Amino acid sequence: MKKFNWKNFLIVLLLASFVVGATYKDGIEYVRVIISSPIDSESGAVEVSIQDQHSKALDLYFINSTQIPTMLSLDADPEDRTVVLVDATGFVDGTYVGIFSGAGEFYFGTQLGAPVGNEITLDTPIDLQFLAGSNVIAATNNLAVDGSVTPITFQIGSAGTDREIDITRIAGYMQSSTAMDDSRFGGGTALTNGIVFRRTDGVITNSWNVKTNAQMALLCASDFYYTEKAPAGFFGARLRNSYAGPEKHGVTIRLCAGDTLEIIIQDDLTSRLVIFYLMAQGHEVIL
Repeated sequence: MKKFNWKNFLIVLLLASFVVGATYKDGIEYVRVIISSPIDSESGAVEVSIQDQHSKALDLYFINSTQIPTMLSLDADPEDRTVVLVDATGFVDGTYVGIFSGAGEFYFGTQLGAPVGNEITLDTPIDLQFLAGSNVIAATNNLAVDGSVTPITFQIGSAGTDREIDITRIAGYMQSSTAMDDSRFGGGTALTNGIVFRRTDGVITNSWNVKTNAQMALLCASDFYYTEKAPAGFFGARLRNSYAGPEKHGVTIRLCAGDTLEIIIQDDLTSRLVIFYLMAQGHEVIL
């Protein structure tokens, strides 16, 4: 019979039902670890419940914007679906619109229809107040572009100059008019140069390069699968490359001010795909 360990029992008894590490910022509790019964009297084991933090969750499309940002000419208030720009040149139906405040807050939505003068309509209501003078960008979030002559870079960055974000996974969706298989990329032939994923933080660090659906599936382990084509629909594939979690990479990708994650398109994807979206998911870091 195993000898009862009184020392472990007393230590665990002191810890039982003890709350550790509540972290506050602006009066909000973000992280809490709860140690509670039941207690294993022989091993000294105790149940531990780690609650998720309460910081802002992020779902950020990789985007490309080539034109100089414009600004809001009037304040944009919560629930507004129209905004007035200093210059609406380059803003067309389907543009992915980003608005950024000086305090590091941001908004993303898709433009509906053509501008009326310098006013544009958005599909998603504004959720914060953005003052006149806030920067506005016109971008695309569809990676099905031709980067064979000049590579095209899509990226995400940190949430603001005083903020850090942790990326926990990259999710994506591809759609093609042609059937997909492992020897192809999307519905077309394998790529020549490949799609590169990298981080820049003063130093460039390449993480991967994929040229076929099979290589993408290998990268994503079991989180890659083809979707059935409806009678009048398109062929599709869904993917998820996770970083956080001990059963995955076991790390997060932390981005500080000025850091970016980049997807570089080095081939012509327009003949292989109709739609290609990649999204970085994670959360703001509590400093």
